[in-house]
Amino acid sequence: MAICYLSLCGQFLKSCLLFAAVSLLSSNTAKASTKVVDTSPCAIPTRTVSVVENSVNVSYTFPEYQKNSIPTSADSIYYSLPGFGFCNEVGRPKLPMRVDTFVIPEGFEATISCSSGGALSTSCKMVGVEYPLFDNGDSSPLTYSLIKPYSGTFPTESALINYEYTLRGEKVAEVLVSPVKYNQQTGKAELAEEINYTLTYTPIDESLFTDETDSDYTSWTVYVNGYLNNALAKIPKDIGKKVTYVPDDQKGIVGYLIVTTDKYKDPVETFAY
Repeated sequence: MAICYLSLCGQFLKSCLLFAAVSLLSSNTAKASTKVVDTSPCAIPTRTVSVVENSVNVSYTFPEYQKNSIPTSADSIYYSLPGFGFCNEVGRPKLPMRVDTFVIPEGFEATISCSSGGALSTSCKMVGVEYPLFDNGDSSPLTYSLIKPYSGTFPTESALINYEYTLRGEKVAEVLVSPVKYNQQTGKAELAEEINYTLTYTPIDESLFTDETDSDYTSWTVYVNGYLNNALAKIPKDIGKKVTYVPDDQKGIVGYLIVTTDKYKDPVETFAY
């Protein structure tokens, strides 16, 4: 048994642990600036993050999508994007997805609104999510699942709050973003050119943040950057003078322990620096 101990800043730790795959949707208006390529890698999607009063705005643009064929099924394909994972639910289409993660200020809750730019519409036969592989010595090739019948498009939302949980005493929200949606019945895929969403913070109990001596004053305005950075964006600096929340990474060093087997010791040790 190999045990590697490391001590890193909390924000960097969260960035490593919370890097994940995500899903985004497109609209129906085609724009020529988005294109499909067969070569690898395609252009990296761009993402901008800005902090405004009580909310964080996130915008993605997708200049290219990579089209991938399946050796065992000549007429089936899937699309991929640098920095994006895939839907991993067996029986669903294999679509690129990504998770953005946010820390929600203490005493607040988050809601999301989303809009999409244009989309490139294509006809294709999308492959299903592959069955998981097991570390049992079996060298069998990947096996792709059959897509279970569904109506309309999958997914149905461009960006949504997929999951909320508590990590080290902090409330975290995961936003699932999907640049590709697929209609199985029509065989049409829509590849988004851009996606924009806003995560808005509001107090769970507004009375706890109200100054009763001034009816026009509210003390719950937040200018906090809760966005947890990962591969495709830079963290914007917090702005404004009134911040009601201080992330743990500003409170000192946090240690953690990784337990693994000798087989994975070398790659795990890269996290210890």
